[in-house]
Amino acid sequence: MKNSILSRLAKFAMNRSLCLTLLLASLGAPAEAALNKVFFTTSNATASEDKLFSANLDGTSPTLLDSGANLAQAPGRLAFDAVNNRLYVCDAFTAAGRVYRYDVTGGGTAVTNKITIFTDNTSGTAVAGVAVDQAAGFVFFTTSNAAASGDNLYRCGLDGSSITTLRSGATFTAAPGDVALNPVAQTVYVADRFTAAGAILRCGYDGSSQTTILTDNIASTQMLGLEVDAANGFIYFTKSSATASEDKLIRCTLAGGSLTVLTSDAALATAPVQVSLDRANNNLFVADGFNAIGGVFRFDSAGANRQTIYTNSTSGSQVSGVVVGTAAAPPTTTVTSLNRVNPATSNLSTVNWTLTFAAANTGVTASNFSLSGAAATGATVGTPTTANSGLTWNVPVTTGSTAGTLTLNLANATGTTPGVSTTLPFAGQSYTMDKTAPTLVSIVRQTPTSQATTNTSATFRVTFSEAVNAPAASNFAIAAVSSSITGTIGTVTAVNASTYDVPVTITGGSGEFRLKVQD
Repeated sequence: MKNSILSRLAKFAMNRSLCLTLLLASLGAPAEAALNKVFFTTSNATASEDKLFSANLDGTSPTLLDSGANLAQAPGRLAFDAVNNRLYVCDAFTAAGRVYRYDVTGGGTAVTNKITIFTDNTSGTAVAGVAVDQAAGFVFFTTSNAAASGDNLYRCGLDGSSITTLRSGATFTAAPGDVALNPVAQTVYVADRFTAAGAILRCGYDGSSQTTILTDNIASTQMLGLEVDAANGFIYFTKSSATASEDKLIRCTLAGGSLTVLTSDAALATAPVQVSLDRANNNLFVADGFNAIGGVFRFDSAGANRQTIYTNSTSGSQVSGVVVGTAAAPPTTTVTSLNRVNPATSNLSTVNWTLTFAAANTGVTASNFSLSGAAATGATVGTPTTANSGLTWNVPVTTGSTAGTLTLNLANATGTTPGVSTTLPFAGQSYTMDKTAPTLVSIVRQTPTSQATTNTSATFRVTFSEAVNAPAASNFAIAAVSSSITGTIGTVTAVNASTYDVPVTITGGSGEFRLKVQD
């Protein structure tokens, strides 16, 4: 018999193999600006009732996009790639769970070119959530099983290539479900729907630094839908329980703090599952997985003004996933600073700046910068590098032979992910390039003051025409004058930036000698 998502999403029969649907509305700029659709799935033990729909954002013009065997065994959560107009669908079938990808055409009224991104043939394992970051080129998805080894977080390319296991088993979570992304910080959020101690987890795009940001210890309550609003610093999530008062739509910060219950109980849904944010219109869509009369509801961002977008009247069917495909502003970050690394006055052949963003930004190249000031003539920007995933960048500049002011500017954000909202060009701190070499003004005996002495030590004061980098003993040498004098140079001490005392110790011979600068 077909293993339906129905049994896993039933309101009063929630268990560990519950199928979750992901909604993550893409943050990129859509190929069809007028798309503005909401997509949702229904699932049933009867194959003909497994359906994928689209509708306008007010619920009008519902359109059946795919159904039955052509769709999935147990269609569930969704993710949308707004740049490429592609829809990702989870199949939570526990015999062969999959992730499918469709091309969305006709302004959201048709789907074509279905391909399989992932297949899991492990008995009892269901694909539980999916999210996409089209700018970074990644799809993230989870699988869940009664056996811990089947609990996994995966990452692959947009076409299913290069599948990588990021987290797995007991070190991951008890019952991984929905997935959401913060593409600005490149972090993954996962809902743990374990009914004893549900939680929300966070890790990096590479699976590193997993941490629990929020824990729910209410018995028989599950963390289900999960959505991230990186631009405004919020997470939205749903909880579902056999106790109606624990059916909640909640908002918190990206760190899991400042929990706010936006709506709950009958004002929300009978079995709230996935939640999706319509970023363009600041509305929240919630799928109700109740298998008697489930549906899709729309709320404003404060959880008020509920409107029914779709009602599922087929007994035994439930709405199992929802995602918004609409035009939304891409995420951005800001420039914090563009500061010098080397001394402000310099004659170095290469000087460096540190570019700091408010959040990690990738794709920075030399072409994003320009140089200004008199010393820009003959100077070139080198290859920027980062050691912390794009939060800060070192930008080297090879200086020319021209003296004067040299300023590095962030001229554009072309090719960077995310974009930059700071007004560009952004001028960094300036260097004063001194391309005239300092000259030696004098070398004068300090001690002893007389030319003839029996002392075996002496100190010379060396004065340059301008400030220089502190010289070392190796920059000086003893020069014997018609004699066999030998000796050593001691530690050079600064009198000021252009004047230094150089100690000399005579170790052998006699006669006249002097101190010379050798490099």
